[in-house]
Amino acid sequence: MHAIVADIRLAWRQALAKPVFALLVVGVLALGIGATTAIFSLTDAVLFRPLPIAEPDRVVRIFRVDESGRPDNNLSYPHYTDLRDNVSGFSHVAAYMDWAAFNLATHGSEPTRVSGAVVGGDYFNLLGIQPLLGRHLLPSDDLKRGGHPVVVIRENVWRNLFGADPEVIGREVRINTRPFTVIGVMPAGFGGADAQPSVDAWVTMAMMEGTASYVSWDDRTLRGSAWLDGIARLAPGVTQAQAQAEVDAVTAAVTTAEGLDAEDMRLGLIPASAAAVDPYGFEGAHRNAWLLLGVTGALLLLAMTNTAGLLLVRAEERGREMALRLGLGASRGAVLRMLLVEALSYALVGAAVGVALAFAILSVALEPLAGMLSGAPTDPSLLLNWRALGFAAALAVVTALLSALSPAARVIRLDVNTSLKQGGLRGDRAGTRARSAMVGAQVMISVGLLTIALLLVRSFWNTAVVDPGFDPQRALVVGMDFTRQGYSPDEALRAQDAILARLEASPMVEAAAFARVVPVQGAGIFSSFSRPGMEQHPQMGANVDMVSPGYFATLRIPVLRGRALAATDTAEGTRVALINQHLAERWFPGEDALGQSLDMLGGELTIVGITANTKIRNLREDDAPIVYVPLAQHPDGNSSLVVRGAVDDPWLLAPVAREAVHSVDRALPLFRVRTLVAHVGNSYREATVMAWLLGAFAAVAVLLSAAGLYGLLSWQVRARTREIGIRMSVGATAAAVRNQFLRRGLALTVPGIAAGLLAAGWMARGLDELLFGVSASDPVMLAAVALGFITVAMIAAWGPARRSARIDPMQALREE
Repeated sequence: MHAIVADIRLAWRQALAKPVFALLVVGVLALGIGATTAIFSLTDAVLFRPLPIAEPDRVVRIFRVDESGRPDNNLSYPHYTDLRDNVSGFSHVAAYMDWAAFNLATHGSEPTRVSGAVVGGDYFNLLGIQPLLGRHLLPSDDLKRGGHPVVVIRENVWRNLFGADPEVIGREVRINTRPFTVIGVMPAGFGGADAQPSVDAWVTMAMMEGTASYVSWDDRTLRGSAWLDGIARLAPGVTQAQAQAEVDAVTAAVTTAEGLDAEDMRLGLIPASAAAVDPYGFEGAHRNAWLLLGVTGALLLLAMTNTAGLLLVRAEERGREMALRLGLGASRGAVLRMLLVEALSYALVGAAVGVALAFAILSVALEPLAGMLSGAPTDPSLLLNWRALGFAAALAVVTALLSALSPAARVIRLDVNTSLKQGGLRGDRAGTRARSAMVGAQVMISVGLLTIALLLVRSFWNTAVVDPGFDPQRALVVGMDFTRQGYSPDEALRAQDAILARLEASPMVEAAAFARVVPVQGAGIFSSFSRPGMEQHPQMGANVDMVSPGYFATLRIPVLRGRALAATDTAEGTRVALINQHLAERWFPGEDALGQSLDMLGGELTIVGITANTKIRNLREDDAPIVYVPLAQHPDGNSSLVVRGAVDDPWLLAPVAREAVHSVDRALPLFRVRTLVAHVGNSYREATVMAWLLGAFAAVAVLLSAAGLYGLLSWQVRARTREIGIRMSVGATAAAVRNQFLRRGLALTVPGIAAGLLAAGWMARGLDELLFGVSASDPVMLAAVALGFITVAMIAAWGPARRSARIDPMQALREE
């Protein structure tokens, strides 16, 4: 122990003696460890971390699955009751719908939009999590239709709406239009069966009417209505395979008894932790998590090789010191321990700084990063826990061990007599090969990261310049939901008309409209249609949007032929529609679509106008068929308000919109207020975040590899000073000496560039969903990366090469 303490003291003295070197090593390690720790703590919630529930390994999620066993749909209520009543291998079975939204208000306050869940009575018992205050929902709260108006809220709602009042239990709140009693408060980190705590309030299925507006009580009887997630806890002693066999037997019996389609009854069990994030794989959360972890892992490897190179150079500078220690009787083990303690000291300090850097990264970029990972927690305090700190400490130890390998190997092979005569370890071939290999590895990693980053940046740019078919400038989007406030469709329509009348009277408003779907929001309504007198084709379908008459003027969507919707297109008038140019060309080839009909939405629609093509779901989609119908003929209470301003800053329209809405109904909440530019930007937010993040990592990687090349060539210039002096004294020109080191820099760089491009091409095969308008094998892109990195390498090599050309031969020979 005394020897280790002495080594630690020596390491600190060495660091204080060479503060620039110490800061450089700590900085490089902090970058690598900090970035990797930040991303690990985020991806840990997606890939590795068990759910914070009781015995998570005994909990399974239940899905309808395809032939390969992958989830492809939710469950119906009859599916749930089949399992609840007939599978003895489950000690608890529950179903839930966690994508509801509640308008929640306390006494005398305006409603607030919160995320809500409708759950079976055994849901909380199954998960085994106790509330902070009060009690959770019980099976006895889920017996009588509409007879259990109780709600459990999450800690954030308790703090924000109730000021963390400890007497909140028993308080009355209103959810949409109904009174409920608060019976419990769940912890802040409680996310139920999902990794992300995204639900703010829970009610039982008995209270689904009026709270879950997208499903009705009748959906409980429909086996084809898939609106529920299923979850179960395995009974003691029962394995997942045994429970799956029993589920298969139950579904087979029901299939036979009711004459059902076997595919609709194929149910699969998946461990709850594995299904906690993006179970259907639609959002690419796992792909993004592995990509980010791989990129930061590569950056950490780059930091390790850079540190190893620095420590190797430092060891060679101290070669005479080490030879003297060995010559005076120190064992090689003691010298090796000294090197390891020094490396570990640097690594631990770098890890400490890296954790602070990780917190800074998460504080700035957590929200978009969590959005990319679909369910990762958005609170840094939930991420940088003991697992993340342990990971950072483990990285420090591994980094220290790997960084000390090269200097240690040199000490083991050290010839004391030769080293004392020649000044230590300087300039031998083994050291040169080791440092050259490290620089080559750094170049390969940097080129790979740079290539991937540039592909994503190019994809981001290609997406950003897509013409959406409408003008997003100077417009504001406001979310509203009349249905949850108890409005009938006709009442919602009258309220919408009154709001539009108030807005159109404002001098700050140029135009305003309501729309069921505001492009581009990633989802929408799709409906099949037919043409009278034309044989039905399986692909005859279109995106549908219910809009008010001012919609096309508000979004500035050109009406190419015919007319826009008018105030006269009422429920009593002829059912009309506008179609976009793509639909007209696809299903009315060589004909005039105006005046013709489409059979859809429960009746016949007369086409009165043809609009320009617009993007409806995302900016990367090809032109798709769109049908616009009047809200007056197809009322929808869950429509968004779009306001185009007569002013440049659309945020100035927010108070105008709020006043117009509250003049009609002060209790109607406004949510997701955003500019139309920001709304459109959300459609390529994932590509934007990934491009910026990887671009930043790639820039750091390029700087580190350039620094590594610079350091290696600088060392070689110092180590070969005598050789250079001799060459110049016998006639070598300064230009020849300089070019020799430039060629050396090129020779170190080119193989790494080739390997990096190959590695990037292999990695990019998994990025097809992120790339847009550019190929992973684009020769122009690859050539640009290669030429760009060669330029960086030549800039890094120029300084040492120029210094080599300025060596005074006589001075060099005298020094040696």
